[in-house]
Parts: sequence; C-alpha cells; structure tokens
Amino acid sequence: MQCPRCGLHNLESALCCDCGYDLATGNQKESYPPPPAHQPERVSRTGAAGFFNGSAIWLGYVLVRVIEIATTSTDLKVLVSAFRFLIAFGAVVYWFVCVYKLHRLLRKATGGIYPISPGAAAGYNLIPIYGLYWIFKWPAEVGRFLKARRIPVRVSMPVVSAAMLIGLFLIGSEERGGLWGIQLFILYAAGYYLEQKVILAAGEEKRG
Repeated sequence: MQCPRCGLHNLESALCCDCGYDLATGNQKESYPPPPAHQPERVSRTGAAGFFNGSAIWLGYVLVRVIEIATTSTDLKVLVSAFRFLIAFGAVVYWFVCVYKLHRLLRKATGGIYPISPGAAAGYNLIPIYGLYWIFKWPAEVGRFLKARRIPVRVSMPVVSAAMLIGLFLIGSEERGGLWGIQLFILYAAGYYLEQKVILAAGEEKRG
C-alpha cells in the first residue's frame, strides 16, 4: 500500500505509514508520541535487549579458538572446532533474540504504536534477499524514533546496518576461525550502540 502523503510503500497490513499518515482514516499523526512524564520501571544499560552479553560470547569464542590452536590432538582439535562453530551459530540466534527484545522495548516506549513488531524485526532478517533490505530498514526506523526524541546520533543508521551485515556475512563465511571472533564483536557492538540510544530515548534510565 503506497502512502498518498510521502509515497512510501507499506505492507498491506500496515495501519500507519512511517511518516505518521494514518492509512485507515487518512489523518496525519505524529510519528511517535512524546516520552511519558514518569516511568515507574527502569531498565539497566546492560539488560534491556541483551546485546552487551555478546561480549561474553565473543570472549568464549576467542578462548575456544586459543584451545583449538594449542591442542596437538587431531581428534580434540576437530571436537573444539565443532564447538567453536556451535558458539558462532548460537551467537547469531541470540542476536536475533536481542533484536526482538529491542523492538519490544520500542513498542513499550511508544505506547504500542511503533510500526515494526518485535517478531517482524527479528524474523524478516531471515527472508532471503529481502533480509538484505530489512537489515537497513529496521535500524532506519530506530533512527527516526531517536530523531523524534531528539537523541543525538553520531553514527548514521546506514553505517550501523552495514556493520551488522558485515558481521553476519563474516560469521557465515568463516570456517577456520582466523578472524578470532571479530565478526561477533562487530555484530554485537552495532546492536549495543542502538540499544543504548533507545534506552536513553525511552526515558527508562536517568540521563547521566
């Protein structure tokens, strides 16, 4: 469905365009409401979406890589290499969980009107070809939310998206562990940057 105001093509099930145009009633609304005057709950900077936990996954990957290099047993080396692969796979799965939780926070911060649902935010990344577009789409929407809340963003959303795409690509293409998990660091660092900005914008933690 194409928005008559800005020309953006939206999903057929969309009720509101990114520009704030109500596709059902034809009324123009604010993209996002102002932050609530009072937030009874507080979300820690490390626990909102969980991207910070990626640092522990990265350190685990590096440790396993060290063991893989140090061992002289062929059988043990194969076993450790398989375990390293499982860590990388689990890291990708957990990243999708973090994306889901980040959008759950965004829905909460906007009173439920944030246009991208948690399930869509995580799931659409898995669609072949479309996922290449989506990994740029949802961070761009986060950027619009941050701009509406007047949160300064020093790193542009396309750069954040590119970092996440590079991280995912390197995880999928590396086999021998030569990158020492730097791809995991890039992937989670980009997500953590967005997470901290969203927490600040949502007013869920005192600004400091």
